[in-house]
Amino acid sequence: MRLKLHTVLAFLCIAVSAHGQIDTNRPVRPMSLQEAIRLALENNLQLARVRYEPQLAQFRLGASYAYYEPVFDAFAEHRYSVREGQFNAAIGLTPSSQTDSDTFGGGLTGVLPFTGLRYAIDSAFNHVTGEAFSRGTVDDYSADVGIILRQPLLRDAWIDQQRLNIKLAKIDVKISENVVMLRVMEIVNAVQQSFYELLGALDAVKAREISVSLADRLLQENRKRVEVGTMAPLDEKQAESESALRRAELIQARSDVTRIENILKSLISNNYEQWHEVTIIPQEKLLAMPQTYDLQESWANGLALRPDYNEAKERLERQGIVVKYTRNQLFPALDLTGSYGRAGFDNREFISTNNIRDSSFSGTLNDIRDDNNPRYSYGVVLTVPLTFRAERARHKESKALLAQSKLDLQIVHQNVLIGIDDAMKAARAAYERAQATRAAREFAQEALDAEQKKLDNGRSTSFIVLQLQRDLTDARAQEIDALSDYNTALSALYFREGTILKKNNVQVEIDK
Repeated sequence: MRLKLHTVLAFLCIAVSAHGQIDTNRPVRPMSLQEAIRLALENNLQLARVRYEPQLAQFRLGASYAYYEPVFDAFAEHRYSVREGQFNAAIGLTPSSQTDSDTFGGGLTGVLPFTGLRYAIDSAFNHVTGEAFSRGTVDDYSADVGIILRQPLLRDAWIDQQRLNIKLAKIDVKISENVVMLRVMEIVNAVQQSFYELLGALDAVKAREISVSLADRLLQENRKRVEVGTMAPLDEKQAESESALRRAELIQARSDVTRIENILKSLISNNYEQWHEVTIIPQEKLLAMPQTYDLQESWANGLALRPDYNEAKERLERQGIVVKYTRNQLFPALDLTGSYGRAGFDNREFISTNNIRDSSFSGTLNDIRDDNNPRYSYGVVLTVPLTFRAERARHKESKALLAQSKLDLQIVHQNVLIGIDDAMKAARAAYERAQATRAAREFAQEALDAEQKKLDNGRSTSFIVLQLQRDLTDARAQEIDALSDYNTALSALYFREGTILKKNNVQVEIDK
C-alpha cells in the first residue's frame, strides 16, 4: 500500500518551555518507506550474510560434478638389476647378468554420467638393455595399450552415491534461494512494521505535546482565576498535577521514538556509528486506506509464493531422491566387465655373423597398429551381502524421513492458510478499529471544546475539563495505535500471502 507524503511531521512539535526542544544539532534524515526498504536490502547485515548461501550451494554443486572429470596419470621409472654368476653342475659356471630398464606410460580413468560406467585407459612402454645369461646382449622394446570397462547392472546402475550427491546439491541450490527470498521478505516486513511504528511513535509525541500544551494553558488560566478569587487554590494544584503527569507521558513517548528509531536503524544500516546521531524523519503519514480482500486468492498466492512452503516442497523432493537411492542399494552388485588391449615387441636380432638388426619403439608401435598381439576379456562380477542388514535399515530410515517430510509439508501448508486467514481478519478488525477510534477522538475533541467554553463562562469546573483532556489524549493515543496497527497488519498480511515484495516493487536478483 502506497502511503501519502508526510510533509508536516517535522513542524508539528509545539514549543513548550517546560519540556524542551528537539536537538537541532543532530543531523536530520528525511526518509520514505521505499528508501528505507532500499537501504535495508543494500545494507542489512543479516541479509548480506544469508545471500552467500546460494553461492556456497552452487560451489558445492560444481564440486560434485568433478567426480566425472577424467583423471590423467603418467609415470616414468628406471630400474637396474645385477645377478652374480653361479656354478651349475650340469652346465658349469653361469656368467653374471646386468640389465637396465626404463619404463614410462600413462592413462585416463573416470566415470561416465547417467550410466555409472567406469573406464580406465592405460599404456606402458618398456626398454630393457644389458647382458643376460640366456640371450647375451639385450636391447628389447615392448609396449602395451588397453582399456578396462566396468558397468553396473543392478546396484549403482540408475543411481549411485555420486549421482545422489549431485541431485541433492541441485535441490540444495533451490533451497538456499528460498532461504534468501524468505529473509528478504522478512526484512521488508520488519522495515515496514518498524517504519509504521516510528510514525505512530512520532504522532504519539505530537499528541503528548498537544496534551502538555493544553494542560499548561489550563494551568495558566486557573492561576489567573485563583489570583482574582474566582477559583479555589485546589483547582490550581490539580492543574499543576495534570501538567506534570502530561510531561512524564511526553518523556516516555520520546523514549519510545528513540527505541523504535534504533530498531529501524539496525535494519537499514551496516554501520550503526554513522547513524547513531541521525534523526530519521519519515516522509509518509499514517492513513487507514480501505482494502479489498479475497481469501481464496490470498491462499493461492501464499501456496505459490511463500518461500518457506516452496522450501518444504523441495525438501520433500530431496528426501524422495534419497529413498530412490536406498532402494537401489537393496540390489546385489552385478557388474559387466570387459577389457581390450594390444601389445608390441621389438628386440635386437642377430641376422648373420656380421649383421645385427637394431630394435626401437617403432617396431612395438607397428605391432600395436597392426593388431599383432591383441587381447580381450569379458565377464560378470556378482557381489551379494549375505544379510543386507545395513541396506534395509537405511532404506527404512529414508522412508520414515520421507513420511516425516510429507507431514512437514502439510504442517507448513496448514500454517500458511491459517496465517493468511488470521492476518486478513486482523487487518479488517484493525481498519474498523481505526475508524472507531477516529470517531472517538473527534467526539472527545468536541466534548472538550464545549466544556472549555463552559469553564470560560463559569459554568463548569477545572476538574471536569482536566478529565476531558485526559479522555482526548487517550482517544488520540488509541487512534494513533489503531492506525499503526492497521498498517502493520496489512504488511503482515502481504508477508503471509507472499506478495509483500510485489506490493513494494522489490525485485530480487540472487547471486550465484
